[in-house]
Amino acid sequence: RELEYKVIPIIGSRGSISISLVNALSDLCEAEDTGWISPDFAGRVSRLVDQVMAGIIDTSEIARFYSETAKLATTAGNKGLIILIDEFGQFLEHAASVEAIDNLLLAQQLAEESSRAKDGSLLLLTFLHQSVAHYSRSGNYEQFTEWQKIQGRFREVAFNEDPENQYELIHGAISSLETSFTIKKWAERIEKQAKQVHLFSTGPTGKFWSESISRFAPLHPSTVFALPRLSAIVGQNQRTLFGFTDSNDPNGLRGIINSSNFEPSINSSITVDQLFDFFLRPASPVSIPDDARRRIAEANAALDRLGDRPSLESKIIKALAVLSVVQPGTRLITDESMLAFSLDLNKSSQNFKNALEQLISRKLIVFRKFSSEYKLWQGTDFDVDFAVRHITEDLLHEESINTLLAPDLKPRLITARRHSFTNGTARTFGWRIASANEVSKKGYVIPSEIGSDNDGVAILVLTENHNQIAKAQNWAKKQTDKNLMVLISTHPSDLAIHIKTLAAAQKVESVYPVLGDDHVAKAEITARIDYQSNLVTELFDHMFYDHASLNVFWAGERRRDWDNLPFSEVASSICDQVYENAP
Repeated sequence: RELEYKVIPIIGSRGSISISLVNALSDLCEAEDTGWISPDFAGRVSRLVDQVMAGIIDTSEIARFYSETAKLATTAGNKGLIILIDEFGQFLEHAASVEAIDNLLLAQQLAEESSRAKDGSLLLLTFLHQSVAHYSRSGNYEQFTEWQKIQGRFREVAFNEDPENQYELIHGAISSLETSFTIKKWAERIEKQAKQVHLFSTGPTGKFWSESISRFAPLHPSTVFALPRLSAIVGQNQRTLFGFTDSNDPNGLRGIINSSNFEPSINSSITVDQLFDFFLRPASPVSIPDDARRRIAEANAALDRLGDRPSLESKIIKALAVLSVVQPGTRLITDESMLAFSLDLNKSSQNFKNALEQLISRKLIVFRKFSSEYKLWQGTDFDVDFAVRHITEDLLHEESINTLLAPDLKPRLITARRHSFTNGTARTFGWRIASANEVSKKGYVIPSEIGSDNDGVAILVLTENHNQIAKAQNWAKKQTDKNLMVLISTHPSDLAIHIKTLAAAQKVESVYPVLGDDHVAKAEITARIDYQSNLVTELFDHMFYDHASLNVFWAGERRRDWDNLPFSEVASSICDQVYENAP
C-alpha cells in the first residue's frame, strides 16, 4: 500500500507559536490512534508543555521534538510527519507587533529540521494571505534581517491571482446584486470619458476596458481597478475583496447600493473615493506597508483640517488617498483627467476646478508640475520614529511603570465577591504594576495611598527574561504583609516595553513643541497611541486569561493552589484569613 503522512494541523493566532506547537504535539500524543507513540515520549512532551507554559522556551528543543516525532511516525510504517500551519501570517503579525523574535526563530529552526530530513519524512507547510516579506515591512532593521533569514528557509509558492485576473470575481459579485440600472446608456457615457484617460485607453488593457466597462456597472472602472490592489495592500487579498462586495455595512458594496443616497441612473456610479471609508479609515497603521500608512495618515489629517467644506473637496481627498495607495507598480497617473474620471466628473467642470484650487490654497493637496500630478500634502519633515525611540530610551531608565500607565488602561479593582457576599462588607484590592528590576531594588516600598483606598494590594510584576523571574520570586518570598497579593509573570513579556513606548508616544507633543500645526505628524502620533493602547490592553487580557503564566505569592509563600483561581476568589481567600473576625 502507498504510505501516508501523519498530519499535525495548527491554526495561527496572534500569540506564541511555541505554545501552539507544543499543544499540538500534546494533542497528538493523546489521540486514540497513536499507539506508535510510547508512554515515555508522551511523558517528555507533557514536561515540555509545562516548561513552555512556565515561560522557559527553548525553540531548538521544540524543533528537535518534531524531528523525533517524524522518526517515530516512519518507524511505525508511515511516510513521515506533516506540520500544517494555516493562518501562519497571524504568528508573523504578532512577531512584527511585539517583536517576538522567538516566533521567527522557531519557524526557521523547524524549516531547517525539515530540510535535513532528506527522505521527506518531515514536511512543514505554512499558508499565508501575503508573502512573508509583507509582514516585515513595518519592522526595524534588526527585525528585517531576521525576516530575511526565515524567508530564505522556505520555498514560496504564490497562489495569489494578479489584480487583472480578479476582475472576473468582481463581475460575479456584481451580477449577484439586484439593481435596477440602465446599464447600456451608463456604459456608453463612461466609455466616452475613459477614452480621455491614459490608464484606460492605451496599452494592453485599453481594449479590455472598452469591452468590459458595462460588465461592472454600477462600479466605476477606477473602482474596479483599485479594488483588488487595495485588498492586497491593506487586507487579505480575495478574502478582503469579498468582504467589501458582500458587506451590508454602510460603506460596503451592498450597503452603498441599498442606501437611499444611491439612485440607479445613467449618472450614478460607485466611485473610487467610496472605497476610502471601508478600506482605509479602519486600517491599522502597523499591519500595512509604511508608504501606504503615510498616505492614510496624510488623508486623515487633510480630512480633519478640511472641516465643514463642500463634499466634493472631501471626495477629492479620499480619491487621491486610494489612488496613491494603489499607484506603485502601475501606469496610474493622478493627473487632472484621471482624478476627474475617478470621481465620474467632467474635468472642465468649474466646481471641480474650484475645489482643486481651494484644496491647494489650504495646503491640503499639492500639484506637482514636473509630473502634472495632484498629491496629498505631505507637509511634514518631522521624524516620528526617531522622536518616539528617543523618548522611549529615556523612559527605559524610569523604573516606575505604574506611573507611566494611564489609569484607563490599568486593570479594574479586584472585588472579593464571595467573602463580601458572605460577610456583608465589600472588600477590594487595588492594582500596582511593577517591573522585576523595580521591586528587586533596595528600598522599594508599596505606596501607602494605594492600600488606604482598598483592603489590599495586588502587585503584578512584569518580567522580560528568566533572570528577572528568579529575582521577582526571591523578592516575593520576603513580602509577609497579608494584605498583599503578588502575581509574577513567568512568561517573559514585552508588556513593560510597550507601556513605555505608549508613554513615549503620548509625550511627543510636549517634548517637541516644534510640531506646532504639523497635522500629518500629529495624525501619525495619534495612530501610534491608539495602536499601542490596544496592544497593551490585548497583552493584559492575554496575561490574565492565561492564569498558568502567573505565579501567586502571599505572606511570603508560593501559593500554587491559587494559580488557576479567579482573582476575585484569591482575594476572598485572603480576606477570609485577614478579616476573619470582621463583620
